[in-house]
Amino acid sequence: MTSFGERLKAAREDRGIELSDVSAATNVGLHLLEALESNEFERLPGGPFNKGFVRAYARHIGIDPEEAVSAYTREEKSLGFRTPDVEREIPRAENRLVEFRDDGDQTTLVLDWVMVKRVLMATGAVLLLIAATWLLWPSGGSGQGRGDGAPAMSPAQPVAAATGDRPPAKDGTLESDLAPGTEPPATASSPAGDTPPPSPAQALDPTDSPLDVVDFGVGTGVSQRQLTGRDDRFPVGTQVWFWTRTLGGNKGDLLVHVWLREGRPVMTYKRTLGGPHWRNSSRKTLKRGSEGQWTVEARDAQGRVVARAAFDCTAE
Repeated sequence: MTSFGERLKAAREDRGIELSDVSAATNVGLHLLEALESNEFERLPGGPFNKGFVRAYARHIGIDPEEAVSAYTREEKSLGFRTPDVEREIPRAENRLVEFRDDGDQTTLVLDWVMVKRVLMATGAVLLLIAATWLLWPSGGSGQGRGDGAPAMSPAQPVAAATGDRPPAKDGTLESDLAPGTEPPATASSPAGDTPPPSPAQALDPTDSPLDVVDFGVGTGVSQRQLTGRDDRFPVGTQVWFWTRTLGGNKGDLLVHVWLREGRPVMTYKRTLGGPHWRNSSRKTLKRGSEGQWTVEARDAQGRVVARAAFDCTAE
């Protein structure tokens, strides 16, 4: 019976793909891919990294990533190979900053560098808070009459940028949150007359968002939790899907899909993350009169655009 690595290698060779090409496309070291194909799992780092290598390998050569990961997991169990539990393998930091160890002949002072680092970080945070309070605290000029001190903010200073910090407006007709890969109901989209979340203020930098959308796009469907039929032009009558894969964030964090036609919002979908690695999707059927340029944005709870895809709707 052929091993998992041999089947993986055969699938790659059948497609005429070199292993070096897989390494370059996935950013996985060539020696790690060689260990995977030779079924030498002990040469791999273990934990979730191994499954990530398998998933990236399978996606590049065009086979189902989830089936490949399942086959790898079964192979691990059949070989009695123990994948290290990363969280349990990491030693817990002691709660003492210093420790005296008696070796018999002498007493040694041992520093717990993890605790030292935590103390330094906490001290730095306190100092930054004190400095910020001192700089922002309004003060009048010394020895001047009452009311002559400089104001903390000029009356002419614009404050409109602060509106970008508000979370998106709640839309009662928005689609309920679904598990990754589950098709949303067709009646869940908000009509064109509803008010979508406000556009993010220019002062909000998407790089400050805790959400990292590592893959996204528009297509004609979602299969096996992956987007299918990617394109940038769709005729009237097509059901178009917007799909995102997010890293970072926490369970329950908000992600909003906003559909815009010719720059005007027409529909929103509210989503929540189920974990730090999550997939979400929304869809829109292009009815008659939908011709033109479309944009779909993914926004976080502060209104920052973390992903954007554009397409054209053409006549039938």
